[in-house]
Amino acid sequence: MARWQRLTAPGIPMHVTHRGNNRTHTFLCEHDFAQYRAFLHTASASAGCAIHAYASMTNHEHLVATPQTTTRASQMMQCPGRLYVRYFNARHQRAGTLWEGRFKSALVDSAAYYLSCSCSVDLNPVRAGMVSAPGEYGVPITNGVWIERDAGGDRPVVLHSARARRSTVSSARPPEL
Repeated sequence: MARWQRLTAPGIPMHVTHRGNNRTHTFLCEHDFAQYRAFLHTASASAGCAIHAYASMTNHEHLVATPQTTTRASQMMQCPGRLYVRYFNARHQRAGTLWEGRFKSALVDSAAYYLSCSCSVDLNPVRAGMVSAPGEYGVPITNGVWIERDAGGDRPVVLHSARARRSTVSSARPPEL
């Protein structure tokens, strides 16, 4: 049976998720996180995809990225996927697949949804208990823009720049929607 074609549009951001097979850990140590980020950085630059928000969890990853053509997001995700699996299997003396099929993605078609996706990516490490605040996470978050939340934690209320941390994956600005 043929696979469904991935819905992409040049210049439109995508919320991308990629899970470990059977939700097993895909990152076991800091070196694993760093190696994957290096592969992703190289792949995003060569594929021409701007990454706006990014978080690697222990068993999956989230990112918000804007491809320049319809095939660029797939090209960007294939490269680190193949290289990282080879690296991970060799480093941790294992064999077989690491990822649960193809990555999942959804088009980000409005500024409100872009903000919601970015908040979700930024707050994922907090919700998982990896850190107590987004600024404590080990990788840059949303190009240095932190999002404060209302008392219930349900919606963003203030955008401000804190410590002006820039993404090591891409310094691209969020797209105009």
